[in-house]
Amino acid sequence: RCLRGLSAVLLLTISLAFINFLQVFSLALYPFNREWVFQVNRWLAFCWWNLCCFLVESWCGICFVYSGEELAIAENAIVIANHQCMADILALLWLGRRQKSLANLKWFAKAQLKYLPGIGWGLQFIDSLLIKRNWTSDRYFIEKMFQRYREKNIPFWIISFLEGTRLSPKKIAMAQEYAKRKNLTPLHFVLIPRTKGFFATLQNLRGHYSAVYDIT
Repeated sequence: RCLRGLSAVLLLTISLAFINFLQVFSLALYPFNREWVFQVNRWLAFCWWNLCCFLVESWCGICFVYSGEELAIAENAIVIANHQCMADILALLWLGRRQKSLANLKWFAKAQLKYLPGIGWGLQFIDSLLIKRNWTSDRYFIEKMFQRYREKNIPFWIISFLEGTRLSPKKIAMAQEYAKRKNLTPLHFVLIPRTKGFFATLQNLRGHYSAVYDIT
């Protein structure tokens, strides 16, 4: 099992490096048609995410169990989720593939990732939202990206971890202390959500999404 896991990580790392190379090479199309660049990178992201799902399920033998209401297929949606560990990413990829929206995933992620080869560079090529988690500095960038989504009619499943960070005992304690100061109900298994980006998403994309899904 350990050997299969290490083999999967190695294959994903090599394939991601190759896809990054193709993404950079796709910029040669930019002077001719920017939309070609987007479509190429959308397809490359789909291929790598699909490979992630395939290896996790078929190679490593991990089974995903889904419960809750049935979601519509291939619709524009805003997906909010809590963030306990990196396995959350795989679960969301699996769900996106299940709903035939894997190629349409857009992620809210921290801005530092844009300097990271591989995943960070890849997210930039598919018009994800790499933010500093400071509304004053992020607002113009977010609104500009959403304007592009609207004008170009870009299909999307926007993934937003409203807690803003991964769960840990220290962060739970900080969130509970914050809740007490703000006269909110202390939470024990999730953090207090950050809401400004969420409301901005709802307002700027109004009329362009069919649903908001809460995935825990």
